[in-house]
Amino acid sequence: MENHFTLEERIQFLISKLRKQVKPIHRDSALRLSADALEQVETIADIATKAYYLNELAIACLEIKLADKCLEILNRALEATQAIFDRSTKITEFSKIGSGYVKLGIEDEGLNLLDRALQLAKTLEDVDARDRALCDLISACEDIGYNTLAIEIAKLVEEK
Repeated sequence: MENHFTLEERIQFLISKLRKQVKPIHRDSALRLSADALEQVETIADIATKAYYLNELAIACLEIKLADKCLEILNRALEATQAIFDRSTKITEFSKIGSGYVKLGIEDEGLNLLDRALQLAKTLEDVDARDRALCDLISACEDIGYNTLAIEIAKLVEEK
């Protein structure tokens, strides 16, 4: 029987299945699923797509309290994100990674990435792209409870 699923569909399925492994008795199964998903993600050739799925996988690990695995994956996501050429995509991924670090209690590193995302967003010449990137950054800040920072960034969107 042929496999008609794309690589991305397989990864999405594994991440979805991983998110259901919430009980402590499911820890071994969750670790296997996260390892399988990570192995699949690492085969993705497009660096931006790889960074996106690494972030999605890290978020899923964080949701089910696999902090060590989440940190490992966030570090890989950061490495991949640094190689992304498109600044808008890079800003979005930096925002997610920064938020993840803060949620893991690595606040300095998280804030550093959020600041890098903000500084990069300020360099975008296309106002619409800049505003979309800033909105991603605002969402990341709100997600971790940095509402004052989110408001300051929102003011930049209004400055058109």
